[in-house]
Order: sequence, then structure tokens, then C-alpha cells
Amino acid sequence: MAVEMRLQAISMRVSTRGMRAGAPAIAPYVSASAGTAVERSVLSAVLTEQAKGVLAARFSCTPEQALFLLHEHCRRTNVPVTVLAHHVALHHDLSS
Repeated sequence: MAVEMRLQAISMRVSTRGMRAGAPAIAPYVSASAGTAVERSVLSAVLTEQAKGVLAARFSCTPEQALFLLHEHCRRTNVPVTVLAHHVALHHDLSS
């Protein structure tokens, strides 16, 4: 499936960036210093919703299908949902 291949490419870029020295392992907007646990949860939810919208628009699927794709891909690749959602939301170009 083309969607899975594109998500795989994004998660590969996320994984390699996270392994480099000095690169943040998690989304900078949801880091431990971002405030209270409630604030981090809200920011996490916002990033996931934005990514869900990007995926739904890009691949002409429902938001529920987009969320399922995001979660399933993260489960299989062991990339945290917030990290992949952050990259999808910021980098709308999913062509690679």
C-alpha cells in the first residue's frame, strides 16, 4: 500500500534523526520541559489531530482510517505516535 510505504519512509527519517548525537528523540513540543503533564497531553493530542488531518486529506480517507494507519504503523515500527505525528504535521509533503 502506498500510504504504508510513505509512512515507512517518514519513520525511517525520524529514526535516523533520533539516533544522531544531539538530535531530539521526541517531538520538541512535547518534551519533559514543556510544562505540566496536562499541557504535554494536550500538545500531544493537537499534534496527533493535525497529522490525522494531513493524512486524511493527502490519501482521501476518513479521519478514523488515517488515525488507524498512524497507530498501526507506529505499532509495527516502534516509533512513538507523537514523534511520527509531529513529523507528519510539520512536513506535509509525504511524497518520498
